[in-house]
Amino acid sequence: EQLAYKFERKSVLREGYLNEMIAVLSDPRYGSNLQQVGASVKKHEAISADILARQERFRDLKAMSSQLQQERYWREQEIRDREKAIMERWDQLLELLGVHKDKLERYCTIITLQREIETLSVTIIALQQELDTSDPGSHLLDVQEKLQKFQLQESQVNAMAESIKKVSKQSKTVLNNPDLHESQVKVIQSKMEELENQFKALLSLTKKRQVVLEDSLSFYQLIQDFEEEGQWCDEKLAVCSATITAKDLRALTSLQQKHKALEDEMVRRHNRFLSGPLATGQDMIKSGHPLADQLMDRVKGVQGKWAMLKEEAAKRRVTLESATDAYLFFSDCNETDSVIKESITLAKSKDFGQDKLTALSLLQRHKYLQDKIQSIEGDVARVGVAGDKLKKSQISAEALYLTADPARAEDMEKLVPTEVWEDEPFERTEIQRVIEERKVPQVKTLYPYQGQGLDVKKGEVMFLLDKTNQDWWNIRKNNGDNGYVPANYVKEIDSKIVSVEVKKPIVVKDVRKVKKTQYIKQKTPLSSQKSGKDIIEERQTAIQESYDLLNKLSRERQEILQNSLQLFDFYSECEDFNKWMKDKSKAIAADENDVAKATKAFEKFLTDFSANKKRLEQIDTAAKELEVIFPELKKDVSGRARETHKIYDGLVKLQEQQEKNLEGSASVIFFQKSCEDVCDWITEKSEKLEMDDLAKDLTTVKALQRKHKGIERELAPIKDKVGQVSQLGQDVIDSFPAERENIEQRTRDVQEKWEMLENKARERSKRLEDAVGMQLFTSGV
Repeated sequence: EQLAYKFERKSVLREGYLNEMIAVLSDPRYGSNLQQVGASVKKHEAISADILARQERFRDLKAMSSQLQQERYWREQEIRDREKAIMERWDQLLELLGVHKDKLERYCTIITLQREIETLSVTIIALQQELDTSDPGSHLLDVQEKLQKFQLQESQVNAMAESIKKVSKQSKTVLNNPDLHESQVKVIQSKMEELENQFKALLSLTKKRQVVLEDSLSFYQLIQDFEEEGQWCDEKLAVCSATITAKDLRALTSLQQKHKALEDEMVRRHNRFLSGPLATGQDMIKSGHPLADQLMDRVKGVQGKWAMLKEEAAKRRVTLESATDAYLFFSDCNETDSVIKESITLAKSKDFGQDKLTALSLLQRHKYLQDKIQSIEGDVARVGVAGDKLKKSQISAEALYLTADPARAEDMEKLVPTEVWEDEPFERTEIQRVIEERKVPQVKTLYPYQGQGLDVKKGEVMFLLDKTNQDWWNIRKNNGDNGYVPANYVKEIDSKIVSVEVKKPIVVKDVRKVKKTQYIKQKTPLSSQKSGKDIIEERQTAIQESYDLLNKLSRERQEILQNSLQLFDFYSECEDFNKWMKDKSKAIAADENDVAKATKAFEKFLTDFSANKKRLEQIDTAAKELEVIFPELKKDVSGRARETHKIYDGLVKLQEQQEKNLEGSASVIFFQKSCEDVCDWITEKSEKLEMDDLAKDLTTVKALQRKHKGIERELAPIKDKVGQVSQLGQDVIDSFPAERENIEQRTRDVQEKWEMLENKARERSKRLEDAVGMQLFTSGV
């Protein structure tokens, strides 16, 4: 009974709950907007949670009914019927809950779809306003910024396309619902058509804006390319126009290599320019670009700079090549001039030596110098040929000045202030419309309110515009109506993030032309600058004159060295002759007891003295010549000659004195010598007469006879000499009676030898005549 009572009590509670929930779920009002439908959904969720939470209670009720039936309760049938009715009502409630959930979901889907369509429509309108402009930008940075902004807008449009596809798919799903009212179908269809038309218009504007911005980007990029090309040309033009400041051949070779690299770079860059920016610019001009005139001016300007750059590059190449020749020319000139000056220093030397050996050494060195001078002649000729070739080249006088004297480069350039226009980036503030995401405070109504021109329902979500005071707040409904509601009728909830378009000051980068002062190196012409031809001719003439001077000095030094040898020979001859005369003076002045030896020594002196008399004449002649050649040494030369004459005069006096002392002794000695000479001659002829004279034929005998007659003719002078010796002996006996016996004995010996010789000659003559007769007889028989 207690279980039955409990079942009864529980069943009454369950029936009341079922009746109440069925009544609630049977209400067809779900709301007219998304907020109301959302509130209905939340309400349904709460009801569904509450109903599903009570499912166990109905199961317990069914379990109690089953237990009573098993225990055969006397009211079993009534309890079963009651339990069955309650469970049927429970199933009806669950079915009604599902139907209510489906309807709410459909209504929520429809409202959400409408809301998304409206949001997309508002976003499309905002994008259309942003894209519906023909401003292409004022410069490249501006265009790039606009293009970046457009890319964001384009990505937003692409994302919107996906959203529209999703919304379209959802609308088709919704429209396929048979329970949907016809008016709602028409509203959704019209909004979708309007949305698609707006999106198509937006796509058209996007493409149009993209074309405008891309064309503007191409134009300004092309302008920038032309500016960069012009700046590059100006930079390289400055390089090509710069003064050649190389101080040696190595630096000049480096400049040539750099210029060759520059020319190669110019060829590559010009080819890229022709096939790139220039071709693009010409295509734009031919296609009738709105800014074709400006583009044409840029093209002409860059082409003009390229023409100037090519011309300057060609000039610089020629100048560098000529400068190389000039460096070689002036290097040869400097080297040759240095060698010539060094040789001139040697040729101007006043060192002629201290004696003959040093003079010979200097003369040998001078021969080496002359060989060197002859080798320089080829260098001088080469300098002349190189100079003539250089005069025909196109090198400027400035380059010649620099190659001749690199230090002039600093004097020929100076910094000059010059005003130029340059592009200067700056920032400016511009008011633009931008889309920002902002948090908007929201409130939810706790109680329905009607007043102040507003009709607010319970649970409706609205935007909070301002907390005017503690009692009234300013709000805005989703349909756009503004008004005031009591502060205690609403409560604040989480803010909503929305995209809003606002006007905002934006810092924009821009470029402007400003005038600036720059210091640029400029060439300053020299007031006394000569022409290139004059410079080269001046160097050639100077080297040729130096070489001629060197030759002249070399010849003069050679002549002076040779004269110095003559001078030293004169000094040496004077010293040797003086020494010889002094030695002879000592020799003949010495006391000698033996008259023969003294006489013999004096005769030798006389012979030597007679032979050396010419040396004095040669000394006098050399002295006269040297006084003319060396005027500064005239006193010394004449002094040496006077000293030699003084010694010579003393020797002559000594000779005369010695002749008086040895006059007698000389006669005796002369007689003895004459006797000896005659005896020698007689002995010689006697030996010839004693030769074998046998002959076997007439011819030989006659030849011997002719030869003997020749000997007889040679005996005649001997006979005269024998007579002279006899007379000389008689004279000596008269002068020196003490020598009579010796002289007479020598005279007899000579006479005897002569008589013996005559006898031999007659006997030989007779034998030869007999032999001739014998041969004639023999031949006649």
